[in-house]
Amino acid sequence: MNKYEKIVEEFFLLLSYMRMNYFRPAEQITRSKLSPGQFHTISILRKGPLPMKELACRMMISKQQLTPLVSKLIDAGLVKRKTDENDRRVVLIEVTERGVQLHDELKTDIKRAFIKKISVLPEDQIDELEIALKKIQTILKGAT
Repeated sequence: MNKYEKIVEEFFLLLSYMRMNYFRPAEQITRSKLSPGQFHTISILRKGPLPMKELACRMMISKQQLTPLVSKLIDAGLVKRKTDENDRRVVLIEVTERGVQLHDELKTDIKRAFIKKISVLPEDQIDELEIALKKIQTILKGAT
């Protein structure tokens, strides 16, 4: 196995560990109120309203997959449709105040759960983890 294959294997192991110990518990927190897809949709829309096509692109799903997801969020009062002021033919999807509040509440719960998990680490390992995460982000951003 060459150096690149070893890195990929280590990366897969890390992702698997993260999925089981951090992502799944986070999904359990959100699942009581939103599906993971709905949470992701609101997370993206927090940055500003988007047309369906752009939202689907950012979520890496088809418009056909996005339509029922957005419809449920509209029915729940978490997002709404609005006409683009610059082009009245374009319909934008925008998060509502209620959607923002629910997203913030869930994100706080996820952060709290994550902090609880890592708070058992000694302070020196917390410092190392912070440095390592920043370094990984910098390195991976350079590869894209």
